Amino acid sequence: MIKKNRPKADQPRAGKRILVLACYLPYPLFSGARIRSYYHAKILRKIYDLDLLCISDQVIDKNHVKELKKVFRKIFIFSFPSFHFKLNALKGLISRKPIQVHYFYFRKVQDWLDRNYQKYDLIYCNYIRTAEYAKNLHIAKVIDFHDALSKHYQDALKLKEVKGFWQIMYFLEKDRIVRYEAKILKNFDLAFINTQSDKEHILRNAKIKDKEIVVLPMAVKEELINRKLRNQEKNQLSFIGKLNYLPNEDAVLYFAKDVFPLVRKKIKNIEFYIIGANPTERILKLKKYPGIKITGFVEDPYSILEKSKLVVAPIRLGAGIQNKVLEGMVLGKTVIATPKSAAGIPEAKNNQQLIIVDPKKPQQMAKKILELLNNKKERQRIGKNARELILDHYTWAKSGNIWLENLDKF
Repeated sequence: MIKKNRPKADQPRAGKRILVLACYLPYPLFSGARIRSYYHAKILRKIYDLDLLCISDQVIDKNHVKELKKVFRKIFIFSFPSFHFKLNALKGLISRKPIQVHYFYFRKVQDWLDRNYQKYDLIYCNYIRTAEYAKNLHIAKVIDFHDALSKHYQDALKLKEVKGFWQIMYFLEKDRIVRYEAKILKNFDLAFINTQSDKEHILRNAKIKDKEIVVLPMAVKEELINRKLRNQEKNQLSFIGKLNYLPNEDAVLYFAKDVFPLVRKKIKNIEFYIIGANPTERILKLKKYPGIKITGFVEDPYSILEKSKLVVAPIRLGAGIQNKVLEGMVLGKTVIATPKSAAGIPEAKNNQQLIIVDPKKPQQMAKKILELLNNKKERQRIGKNARELILDHYTWAKSGNIWLENLDKF
């Protein structure tokens, strides 16, 4: 239970200060990781004084920083030229630590933290990429793993479609990340993760039974819960996600090449909208395929989802909860999922709140999509059930209570 003496929402606890370490600016909210980081910060700010330290390999937009200043008391941004990050990665090749940990590690940041960490009561690390900075500091510290990266990498290597650079990277990283997740778990006071299956995976690899990892599910943005839903369906399917993220790229390419043509054979004017920031070259080449629309970043992607008869999430690799599935469900849409994309939502049942199809059977997926495109009543039934499930289990109000209850221990 939440402690009764907790201050009111807009009254930060006097003297209680948290420093958040992030390897990206948690705004704008175009990926599940950013959404999670941003809303956790909003929740924490209700109780604590909250600062942000960000290590960035991107050009920082001042408007994004301005937006984050509504949440964080102070923001410390360490930006470095991209070649510095690449040099870090090269150094990581001869290390036992993950290359991505080296990629984001700078002595300048460590020196700042060593001088300033005692000003805080708690350090909260986002991802294992920032954990190296805090692991040896004598202060209460927690980490949000988000997902079990080791699980994601191990699964990726099983796919024949993962080739070239990514195949080499996953091969080099998979064992390092297994070791590093276990090491960080032992060095931190508390860890959070998206799903129960990811928690079990990390504990099993770490050979630890009694270390606490708290399952803290993803949730949907408040604007989607409060959004006025419109029934303006068009003859289209949609996918939404950060498109330079390999699991999303793989899902889009698989669906566009193996499933969508089978659907379009039967329904000539059906369109497939690929929505999201940073489409890769491989995705951009899909423009030549009939009926495929690539939007890039759009201010309101949900207006496209609303008009779609179905939302597809044909994920074949990865871990954690797929935010794209939650967003489609809260909009009252029937989501075509795979076992991977549905795994993080154990309450969702096949043919009740989701449609779950094996990606190894593209013809079966296409057949199910065709059935639903021709059955509006069934789409509405599943979509209604889906929205109700999200409102019951996957809101930030519910997730926030878990978050705050556990941080009250420090």
